[in-house]
Amino acid sequence: MESHSNDLKTLRKGATLLKCTRKREPHFRFFRLSENNEHLKWMSPKKKTEESSVRIRDVTELRLGQKTSNFQKQCVPQYEHLSFSLIYGQRTLDIVCKDKKEYETWTNALRCLLSTTSTTAPSNSPLTPVGFRPLSTVEGSDECLQVYFRGNTTVVVPRESKNDVYTWGQGENGRLGHDNESDQLVPKVIEALLAKEIRGVSCGPSHSAALSLNGQLWTWGSGGSGKLGLGHQRDRFGPTPVKILQDLLQDPEARQSLRAPLSPSKSGSAPAYSLQELRNSSPAANNNNTDANNSSSTSVHNSSNGSSASTVTGSGSPSGSLNRGVKVTQVCCADSHTVILADTGKVYSWGNGSHGRLGFGSEEDSPSPRLVTALRSRVVFLNARYFHNAAVTEKDEVFVWGANEKGQLGVGDLICRREPTVLECLSHKSVVLLACAMWHTAALTGTGQVYTWGEGSQGQLGHRSLESEMRPKQIEYFTGKALEFTIKHIDCGDFHTTALSASGLLYSWGHGEYGQLGLGPSVTLCSSPQPIGKPLDYTHIIDVACGSYHVLALSDKGQVFTWGYGANGRLGNGDEEWQFFPRLLESMVNKHVCYVAAGGSHSAAIILHVWVPDSESQSCMSCKLLFTFVKRRHHCRNCGGIFCNGCSSKRYPLLKAGFHKPVRVCTKCFEQ
Repeated sequence: MESHSNDLKTLRKGATLLKCTRKREPHFRFFRLSENNEHLKWMSPKKKTEESSVRIRDVTELRLGQKTSNFQKQCVPQYEHLSFSLIYGQRTLDIVCKDKKEYETWTNALRCLLSTTSTTAPSNSPLTPVGFRPLSTVEGSDECLQVYFRGNTTVVVPRESKNDVYTWGQGENGRLGHDNESDQLVPKVIEALLAKEIRGVSCGPSHSAALSLNGQLWTWGSGGSGKLGLGHQRDRFGPTPVKILQDLLQDPEARQSLRAPLSPSKSGSAPAYSLQELRNSSPAANNNNTDANNSSSTSVHNSSNGSSASTVTGSGSPSGSLNRGVKVTQVCCADSHTVILADTGKVYSWGNGSHGRLGFGSEEDSPSPRLVTALRSRVVFLNARYFHNAAVTEKDEVFVWGANEKGQLGVGDLICRREPTVLECLSHKSVVLLACAMWHTAALTGTGQVYTWGEGSQGQLGHRSLESEMRPKQIEYFTGKALEFTIKHIDCGDFHTTALSASGLLYSWGHGEYGQLGLGPSVTLCSSPQPIGKPLDYTHIIDVACGSYHVLALSDKGQVFTWGYGANGRLGNGDEEWQFFPRLLESMVNKHVCYVAAGGSHSAAIILHVWVPDSESQSCMSCKLLFTFVKRRHHCRNCGGIFCNGCSSKRYPLLKAGFHKPVRVCTKCFEQ
């Protein structure tokens, strides 16, 4: 019954669906269920009230497929399996959904409504105009299409939810995801992730990962120690789905271990459901002289609410299993291992197990995801870099594990921890964010207090000294600051640290030989936080990401600034020069950047999906042949990639993009 309740809530929010009619070609309309569940309403530009409705109790049949006379005249064969009709009186309401999830939600909810409605309702006036309401902007709706009218003309505007991922810098081991090992001096789109609903990307020293809205995980780059989670140690030059996460969903034992089994589908196999039938059915790098190419890593936290998807199963032993429907919400790429956080609050890790970095109580490697069983409380935030990890639980506890040769775990000694260990001095201090570096760690509380500990020889702890700290110590510089200067985000490079205030002011401290502090060539070491001035004086920064010796900052206008060590093109400026002050990344100026990430020697950015500019590809993204006067460019209307005519000759109606007529798509999108 809970699933039916959620479906009804979705119907009340509304959705843009394709409506087939008797005389006109199919058109998009915004449908919603009334608050009292009695009327199904939709916009109608020819009605004086701008809206029409049909009473649910007047509906006598829910018919699946395209079986009515309207559908026979205005057939959309590609969406036969996503179509249904409501029969009321002598008329029909014929609807096509955009995807399977939407179809199941609407048909399941309508079945539930029809099975509980009264049989005494009059049916002599099935179509009833009601008051106007701006349905296309209903609060809480996550609809991907917006419909409005210009006279009697329907205008459909996609609300873009897809993203593209750009990477640049060192390409060794395929860490950039471009199917090769070439360095990229300027940002280049990852073709394999075009138009995916990517919500985060994490860059490690030699591998990377991307996470989608529905929890699907891709990894690529160096496969050493099995850190890609693919069950082997081979490199991957392009994004590869971690299929073990999906395959385990089909495991019978995993299904038996479900916490809350999904409600059984009510779709049935019959093409039509009469009202009586529905009523009768029951609802059911190891020293300070480390070369600048040694890398750090970043983590990404996906907080978007989406449908449950990729899950990972495992335990401290290979025989463990995971609940079906678990959504991966965060991924962290470290030096030779990877860790993820599921929406259940469970943590899974794989890769190199030395120093106990996997948290299994041993130092054995694991090429496949396994559950960190020692974390019994629900984890709400996770971070990992190089050889150690840190996590925050819902009980306001901080756990650390892994290497500890410089005191980076903050437990008061130099002994490694092979299992997650509570950091007592930070527990119950409302820690909301953790940032791990090579040999030091930072923590941020909900009140803006910043704590650091570990190696301090480069001033990276920010305590106005070069002393190391075996336990977390608060940075006094940020104490007593005005509300607008309260710290809201922190990140760490190998030997430097950054902090971002609520007002968009960015601070940095630590080692600055390569310009990574952004304070100019004269500042090579700073043991206390310093604000970064020009050219960020009048720029509101909303996010920052630290690589080993370079930094990326994102402004509220979607501008990206980079500075620091420039080898391999990791700054994205088309050269390998160092930058001692923040420099605008000009190649991303016309793109809507919404997220940045930095690894040791490469960088990444997520942008709102747009067609790939012609200037960014000189060859077909499928057959790789160069474009000529004869072999011309064509954009796929789905992924936005650039293809030759032979690789984009297919046509398909893309309802999610607002095309009810067939449009040009590439062969890959057509096959999917």
